Amino acid sequence: MPVSAPAYDAYAAAAHAQLAPKKRGGVIALSIATGVLALATIALGVLYFLEAQAHTKTDAELTQRTASLVAEEAKSKNLDTQLKTSKEEVAKLNQDLTGAKAKTDEVTKARDALIGCFQAIEAFDAKQNAENAKQVIIKCEEADKYL
Repeated sequence: MPVSAPAYDAYAAAAHAQLAPKKRGGVIALSIATGVLALATIALGVLYFLEAQAHTKTDAELTQRTASLVAEEAKSKNLDTQLKTSKEEVAKLNQDLTGAKAKTDEVTKARDALIGCFQAIEAFDAKQNAENAKQVIIKCEEADKYL
């Protein structure tokens, strides 16, 4: 036997044969684990991308709804302002109407007093007596209050 190499015997060959399959099993297991991790990473990346798209779509809808709400709020404020203005105008018109009714009542009273005075004058003209003269004075003094 040469001295430069160790002795080769059957026991060493058997031990070496048993070690070789274990290394291959570990490499295969690591390869499978790496493949599973790669597939999981791809799946999670796809899920993240889909979620990001959904989030972007939701943000766009939210922005649109916010703009719509702002527009509706402005419209509501405008309608409130118009309602307030209309109520003020109605109050002013009611006040004017009340004043006009009072004025009409006053004019009606003056008209009725003048009619009474003219009727008393006609009655006195038709029949000149003290009673008719008294009625002319009473009715015409009442009419004079409105002139």
